[in-house]
Amino acid sequence: MDIVLTAIVCMLAPADPERPAGHGPLAQLPEQIGAGLAGMFSGDGAPKPQAVADAIVKLIDTPAGSRPLRTVVDAHPEGAQAINQVCEQIQAGALAAMGLGGLLKPATRSQAS
Repeated sequence: MDIVLTAIVCMLAPADPERPAGHGPLAQLPEQIGAGLAGMFSGDGAPKPQAVADAIVKLIDTPAGSRPLRTVVDAHPEGAQAINQVCEQIQAGALAAMGLGGLLKPATRSQAS
């Protein structure tokens, strides 16, 4: 078991080693979750640090005023993008309710001064 998997399993495992015996098929859940997470960070699907650098360059090259509020850097961005869309709606509603909806629109340097 590699160090990442060991750490994850230790975080998920109960302190009482006898307790999982009463959990039936879920007794193996911490190990299954740990193995799944460890797999996400190894092999061909592992995160690539260069992707972060590339995303930063793309943001810098994007003209001011059209840069996204959030940028997802992931081999499988679907989950994060869905969460970000919901967060964006909630944030927009909350700011609008407080009369601060204008904060979501980028200001140019001349508008900010």
